[in-house]
Amino acid sequence: MVLDLSRKDVRDYLFDTLSNILRGANIEYIKWDMNRPLTEVYSLAVVNQYGNEGFIWQAETRHRYVLGLYELQHRIISAFPHILLENCASGGD
Repeated sequence: MVLDLSRKDVRDYLFDTLSNILRGANIEYIKWDMNRPLTEVYSLAVVNQYGNEGFIWQAETRHRYVLGLYELQHRIISAFPHILLENCASGGD
């Protein structure tokens, strides 16, 4: 399962949850692993907002997901500038 980062409520929940963890522990490094493939991407928020025409906007869900990821990570590094955030996917042998 991949969380729908195109939705602001999901990003807000993750930011609050991660912030609580980061404030309560001596964490200086986060490795954000992107190995989960995005297959059958769909956002309920789009259908709820646009009703029957929601299928038109589903094509944008992957793009909105990436923008949401960037926004969430920017919030994290802005709130916790001492933390090094590394993104990774696959790689290695």
